[in-house]
Amino acid sequence: LNEIRCTAAINIARRIEFLPEDKKPSACIGCGACTAICPQHMDIPALLKELSRRADDVPKWADICRERELAEERLKSAKN
Repeated sequence: LNEIRCTAAINIARRIEFLPEDKKPSACIGCGACTAICPQHMDIPALLKELSRRADDVPKWADICRERELAEERLKSAKN
């Protein structure tokens, strides 16, 4: 979460994007069981919710690839 808070964090967003759905931060049901046993008393469900929201703000890999392909096509068209 610190990586995505402090930097553009494309790498962490990619890691999350390609996780199975049941392993993503958004899979948290918010029961708080993890918070109850956390030695640092962190509100883990809230942190996972924030992580999920921030990761969703980063463009998806498929969208980035599509934009690159379109840019290449435009460049080729402009050269012709």
